[in-house]
Amino acid sequence: PKSFKGILFIVTAMLIVPINDAIVKWLDERYSPLQQVWGRLSSQLVLMTPIALYNHGPIALYNPPMRMLLHARGMLVFLASLLYYASLEKLPLADSAGIVQSAPLFMVAFSALLLKERVACGRWCAAALGFGAVLFVVKPGLSAFQPASVLALSAALVFALYTLATRVVSASGAVPADIMLTYQAFAGALIMSLLAPAFFVIPSCVDMVALGCTGIIGSGVHFLIIEGFAHAEASLLAPFFYVELLMQGLLGYAIFGDVPDGLTCIGIALIVVSGLYMLSAEQQQQQGAAQKMQPISPSTDGGEEGEVHGAGSRGASSSGPVKLLPKWDATSDSLSHAGAIVQP
Repeated sequence: PKSFKGILFIVTAMLIVPINDAIVKWLDERYSPLQQVWGRLSSQLVLMTPIALYNHGPIALYNPPMRMLLHARGMLVFLASLLYYASLEKLPLADSAGIVQSAPLFMVAFSALLLKERVACGRWCAAALGFGAVLFVVKPGLSAFQPASVLALSAALVFALYTLATRVVSASGAVPADIMLTYQAFAGALIMSLLAPAFFVIPSCVDMVALGCTGIIGSGVHFLIIEGFAHAEASLLAPFFYVELLMQGLLGYAIFGDVPDGLTCIGIALIVVSGLYMLSAEQQQQQGAAQKMQPISPSTDGGEEGEVHGAGSRGASSSGPVKLLPKWDATSDSLSHAGAIVQP
C-alpha cells in the first residue's frame, strides 16, 4: 500500500540521521554552528544542482511550479539546522535530541490546523506515546531547562513547519525531488556564503570531507523524507520520526561503548509500540475502506441498481432497494460512505 511505502521512507531516513548528528557533534569543538550549516548546505547545493540540470534542464530548474513555497521551505530547513546546531553547541546531545523529538507532536497539530487533515485520536495518542518514550530514552535532566533548550525547541517547531511544506509540495507531484533539494539548499548556502568572512575558519582536509559528508548524507535523508510525504499524510508519519533514537542508541554502543539502561530499553520498546500501533490502525482503516467499496450487486427485480452489500442497505430495504453514494473526502484523499442514501 502507498502509505506503507511512505512509512518505509521515513524509517530509513531516521536511521541515517544520527550519522549526521555524530559528525556535527564531532566538529563542534573546532567550528561554529554557522560554518557547519554553511558546509552542509553548500555541499548539498554543489551536489544537487548539476543533477537537477541534467535531469530537467535550466528552464525547469529556474522556474519550477510552487517556486515561492520551495524558497520558503528552504528557509525553514536552514533556520531549523542553524537552531539545532547551536543547541548542540550548548547542550548535551541527549538533551538536545530529546527536545527536538517533540517535532512530531507539532506535526500532528499543524496537520490538523494548517493542512486540514483529519487526525484520528489514535494518531494523537501514538505521537504522545512516542514523545513519552523519548523522555525515557534521553532522560533529560535539569540541564534541559537551560535557556539554550529554547534553541532546540525552536528547531523542533521550525522543522515541523518544514515537514508540512514538504508534504504540500510532495503531494502535488508537480516538483521533482532533485529540484526540491536544490532549492532547499540554495537560500541557506547563499546567506551563509555572504556572511562567511565573519565566522569562517579554514578546515583541515579531513574536516572538509566531514563537512561535505554532512551535505551528502543530509541530501539523502531529505530525499527520503520528500518521498515519504509523497506517499502518506504528515500526521500518520509523525510517530515514525522517533525511530531515529534507535540508531542513536546503536551508534552510542558501537562508538562509545554506551550500554542502554533499563529506562532506555523501556523507551525503545514504547517507540516500537507506537509505530506498530500506527501500522495496525492504518491497515485496519484501509481494509475497512476496501470493504465499503465492494461493487454493487445487480438487482433481481429488473432494471434497478440493486442494493449495496452490508447492513446499512438492508436496514433501509423496507422502502425499496437503495445504494450508498460514495463521497469524496478531499482532506484525506479517500472515499467515504457517509454520504446520502439515495432512493432509485
